[in-house]
Amino acid sequence: MDYLDANSISQKHIVKNKFFNSHVNDVNTELTTIKNSLAFNKYLSDDRYKELSTTLLLNTTKSLNKIMKLRYIDRRGREKISINRHSSTLKPYVTKINKLQNRRNSHYFKSTLNTPKDKTWSSALNSSKKQQKAEMDSIVYLGTPIFIKEKIVGVLIADISMKDLLHEFVKTPSNKVYLFDSNGNTLIDHQYNGFWSKYLQDATTIHDYFSKEAKDILTNNEYFGNNFYSNKIYLNDDDAIYMVIAENRFNLSDEITSNSTQLLFTILVLFILSIPLSYLFAQIPVRQKNQADKQKYDQDVLLSLFDLSDAVLFKWNNDKAWSVDSVSKSVQKLLAYTQNDFQSGSISYMECIHPDDLQEVLETHKHSIRNKAYFFEHKPYRLIRKDGDIKWILHSTIIVRGEYNKITSFLGYLTDITELKNKEIELKSISITDQLTKINNRMYTDSILKNQYNRFKRDGEICSIIIIDIDHFKSVNDNYGHLAGDNVLVEFAGVLKSFIRVGDELGRWGGEEFLIILPHTNLKQAMILAEKLKNAINVNEFPTPKHLTASFGVSTFKEDMSINTLMDIADKSLYESKRNGRNRVTAIQE
Repeated sequence: MDYLDANSISQKHIVKNKFFNSHVNDVNTELTTIKNSLAFNKYLSDDRYKELSTTLLLNTTKSLNKIMKLRYIDRRGREKISINRHSSTLKPYVTKINKLQNRRNSHYFKSTLNTPKDKTWSSALNSSKKQQKAEMDSIVYLGTPIFIKEKIVGVLIADISMKDLLHEFVKTPSNKVYLFDSNGNTLIDHQYNGFWSKYLQDATTIHDYFSKEAKDILTNNEYFGNNFYSNKIYLNDDDAIYMVIAENRFNLSDEITSNSTQLLFTILVLFILSIPLSYLFAQIPVRQKNQADKQKYDQDVLLSLFDLSDAVLFKWNNDKAWSVDSVSKSVQKLLAYTQNDFQSGSISYMECIHPDDLQEVLETHKHSIRNKAYFFEHKPYRLIRKDGDIKWILHSTIIVRGEYNKITSFLGYLTDITELKNKEIELKSISITDQLTKINNRMYTDSILKNQYNRFKRDGEICSIIIIDIDHFKSVNDNYGHLAGDNVLVEFAGVLKSFIRVGDELGRWGGEEFLIILPHTNLKQAMILAEKLKNAINVNEFPTPKHLTASFGVSTFKEDMSINTLMDIADKSLYESKRNGRNRVTAIQE
């Protein structure tokens, strides 16, 4: 077995399992973000959060133009939230309730419903239902199941447009590029003709372009023909397309032999243009020869395709500083630094990474190299612009290797997701914050308490709580009105917040009651803090009335104690403070 066959076999599973997922990586990331968001999870059990979840899906669709539809469908197949794009303006909009449909018989719903938890299902290439040539599109369905605990409740489905992607595949100045489906039907050619041609009257197939060698192309993963080169691209386990690169102004067979390194780089960057499908061709095993000047020319031509886009393409050298070899001009739109700023070394990429995110970015980078990956993805992280503004990005990287598998450089594809990330942060803040006092709400405080209880049970980490009730608060509302009562609650929360320690958690427990969770704090330490808070309230000057007091109940975790028991002890302690004259701190535990 020669080197080509051995390498093809060794890479087969990598290609089949990772290739398609890398293309839809950013969509898959957003689906994961949605299903992990607090607002969406609350909506699954409380329909009052539907508007927040709808906004989240709408903003996700706005941030990724490739998403044509984004839907949440319940386990019975009923669309609950559906975002679509207008056929003319392509602007996303929310589908009205009376337009929502039942999708229980659709193949994408059934397939996603049968997908294991925390996995993603993807379809083969599909044509859109519109049969007019001007409106033909190529669609891939991407779906993930939604679970509450171990019970499936529905699915998220995204319809991803592939038309622009396929156009980028064939857009090259020096070659004729064709794409065919697994049956030999023309998907698109270098002149953008024949797009999904099997649905058109003037349908074309691979036999119209390569009549003598069509069978060889369709029966081989890789084929070197008469003045052309073909490669089978696996989209997933059930689907593949064939990419054929034919000669334009020169003999490709000779070029493959004499300039194989240049061909490798051209194919690699072509795929990067289609959001990171590119790593596949970084693995095509051809004999290595160096044609540096020609490579640089093709690199500049292909980088120029990014100049008007929002995406940024970086090429980093393999050194500790990540020095920039080249970058698309679109970097100025993202970071306000020019292309020359990076390529001259006056600013390094690492200097742009937010200090709080730098360590994780470097660890992901090192981990991927240690695992001999060809392609990897960072979690969303922050970059600091030249003007000081913060940008959130999605970042995918291809590790380019040369002779003897030595790393030569890194190719990174950056996408701005700031608007979506800020909306997610805003929605998260809304879902966990008491809207009047701007401290933690009851639901989020309860979740913090449960986490602390789990740490106590697992690691023996001590924790105490203080429950606080404003004395005679009803008389404030009765004598001064509810607006005055609201002002008192806001001021009271501010006093508590200013006196608790870093790491303590303050939440509004209900009405005029507040709860403070104190990690790493025993009962005696909690009593001391409660006394300080009581004294601070006594001397504070409130809006109306000027002076208030509060009663405190304190308890701490003990062995074989449940959360309910902990809260019951704190409530009884608070009651003792009230019964003994108010404005005091009590703990009935020894």
